[in-house]
Amino acid sequence: MADEDKSGSSPRACIPDRFYFHTEAINSGEYSELVYSRGALRFRAGVVFRQTPDRQFQCTADAGAWSRFWQRVDQIGVWNWKPDYTNSLVQGGLKWNLEIGYAGRALKTGGQRSYPGSNGPGYTAESEFGQFLAAVQALAGVSEFSW
Repeated sequence: MADEDKSGSSPRACIPDRFYFHTEAINSGEYSELVYSRGALRFRAGVVFRQTPDRQFQCTADAGAWSRFWQRVDQIGVWNWKPDYTNSLVQGGLKWNLEIGYAGRALKTGGQRSYPGSNGPGYTAESEFGQFLAAVQALAGVSEFSW
């Protein structure tokens, strides 16, 4: 059928119950946010001290894109992330929050200056957090977050 993804599930089956991802540079206040709401992914970026975002757009990911995203989430092990990744010994850096819900599973996690799959205040593209960012970027067609 035309509206089924490659796994054979209906398009609705791939849609999240909840999707919220926010990153913010602690020193500058630059932020990026991606939220699933009313059938679309809504991206906005700017500086927290300004009333309006510098950049915003919305897109609609198809069932295939969502299916690939959830497969990557499973492969990376995102569902096993701890609730908090905070490193209070490092100044500056990035704080982030993630809330996702899909297929009866839910996760609420976040951190400051610390990331899943990283040892220290940074992360690499190969780390769990770096791979998750790549999956989010592929899902929404967003090439930047404030880091």
